Amino acid sequence: MRTKWGRYRGYVDEIEEDLRSAGEHLAEIEALAAQTWERDTWRFRLRATAAADLVRRALDIPFIGDLVRAAWRVGPELSREAPDFVGTPWSEGERIHVHDQPSHASTRASTSPAYAQARGGPDETTARPTAPARLRAAERALAHRTRSIAIGLDDLVSPRNASAILRTADALGIQEGHVVQPTGQPKIERTLTTRAERWIDLTWYRDPDAFVEAMRRDGRRILVADLSPEAESIDDVVLGDRVAIVVGSEQRGVSDPVREAADAHFYLPTVGFTSYLNVSVAAALACWTVDRRMRAEGTRHPLDEDDRRALRRMWYERLARGRPARAARHRAFLDDPPEPAPDRRSQGAPGPVNDP
Repeated sequence: MRTKWGRYRGYVDEIEEDLRSAGEHLAEIEALAAQTWERDTWRFRLRATAAADLVRRALDIPFIGDLVRAAWRVGPELSREAPDFVGTPWSEGERIHVHDQPSHASTRASTSPAYAQARGGPDETTARPTAPARLRAAERALAHRTRSIAIGLDDLVSPRNASAILRTADALGIQEGHVVQPTGQPKIERTLTTRAERWIDLTWYRDPDAFVEAMRRDGRRILVADLSPEAESIDDVVLGDRVAIVVGSEQRGVSDPVREAADAHFYLPTVGFTSYLNVSVAAALACWTVDRRMRAEGTRHPLDEDDRRALRRMWYERLARGRPARAARHRAFLDDPPEPAPDRRSQGAPGPVNDP
């Protein structure tokens, strides 16, 4: 049974998707009709009358009429902020929150007693144990991990969309996720991420200026998803060797500070009757395209060795799931990690990887 707010958000998110798709289609039809009937040549009073007449006619249209009447009841003070924020409010003066970053966490050194015991003590003739399959899977992920690409989420309304994007980031080997959210640090929906947030560095920002400052310090080009006149196809935008791909609110797009700071604006070419894409889908397509382009251009760089070691320590601990004996066994491979598991793309669709 879903929770009350889970049912609410699921319903509202699903209806919003349909409304945006229908609205995009109607906007195109209206623009074509306006051109056909030369609306721009009408007097202002006639244009206003036409808008009011359309609202009157919309009252007879199923569902749309109900929304119009609901808007009249609420009046002009209708808030555009999500009423169901679930997360942690910002503390006084707090602008940036680093969320459980694997590469910044401290772990016990590999020379701990548990490590020595797992390695068989000082006897170097002890045979090397068989590596657990989950560690080989971790080494495969580490081999493909990169900080050349980061994903930025600018004030997304739906935590479901944000959670889905973080899952995509992990799947594509993107190590950094940056979330701008003035309300607070939203709760991640693990049913959507499948707990992918455990494996990436996630940072939240209270305001977009803090996010822009961080990207500049990191030497990143900021690429913003936008439909402005200067926007280029994602296939043509200049990348460089460190980029941040930013998608904005489902309702308003990216915020003005991020839009103004952007080094490039991009769009995703579409050819169907609808050009509207769910923000999580748009982010996935943009990240995949940039990832492929940077691989082809030789600008997608792997993690440096220190970064990889720090992640390995944290990942091995987390893969032990709090079991001391398993953690000791995993630490035995820190200084001499196992061979990576075969690339999944060469295996089709493998099943889950478990310990032997």
